[in-house]
Amino acid sequence: MAKTSKETLIDTVSTRLKELRKAKTDLGQKDVANELGITKQALSNYESGRHLPDQTALIDLANYYSCTTDYIYGLTDNATHTVTNYSDRESVNEFLQAMNTVAEDEGNYIASTTAELLNALSISENNPKRREFIELFGELNGILAEYVRASTASGTRLSQNEATANDVAIEAARFYGYDDIAKVIEDIRRTGFAAVMNFSANSKKELRIRTGWNTNKHEGSIRKRKDGIWEARVTVGMDANGRQIRKSLYGKTKKEAIEKMKEVLNGKETRTK
Repeated sequence: MAKTSKETLIDTVSTRLKELRKAKTDLGQKDVANELGITKQALSNYESGRHLPDQTALIDLANYYSCTTDYIYGLTDNATHTVTNYSDRESVNEFLQAMNTVAEDEGNYIASTTAELLNALSISENNPKRREFIELFGELNGILAEYVRASTASGTRLSQNEATANDVAIEAARFYGYDDIAKVIEDIRRTGFAAVMNFSANSKKELRIRTGWNTNKHEGSIRKRKDGIWEARVTVGMDANGRQIRKSLYGKTKKEAIEKMKEVLNGKETRTK
């Protein structure tokens, strides 16, 4: 598949935004900008190709013009979302066949909860992290399937032999070592937080003002306490129940606290205050 250049994307977005405004309304840029809660200059920049709208602005524009974000990006020529016929899809047939391998009530439960999730991830909901949630959902399901298969195989091995205490300990250690599930759950939590922040550029700023915490994509966070000391918190591992083990580090300056956090993340020893 050919890679879309930034220039092509900018040209497509600007052209479609101009076409949508003229086709959907009889208003000028100033009036549309007022209704969207942005400046006329910002809308002019989008339509002229000087700037690409960020995710929040893109969602607002799609909602205002009653179209999909994919249409504005040029990923589809259908302005509105069309319902896909999945009846002939191989993946759907595989799902239906798999449903027959479990009890009816179990299959119904899996189907209903999956449908509930897909409805929540609907394109019409315009969640800015929708695609990431879908990928994480798939990753979690894959890891869970691997975990279930491994636990079944482990149980079978122990039941077929005269298992010693050492055999049981080895199998238990193997499963306590599965931290992929906890990692995906943490990624889902972070993605949800990022989605909230992306809905409003101002919300991230407000959150920082109220709590004093900065968040990032890694395992650490930092804040300034009321006593003026900077506190860095970093994830150093998981306990036997899959919960995060957090370590607090302190510094008189933000830079000092960040350096201590980096040392821990890089595997170096750091003394805590």
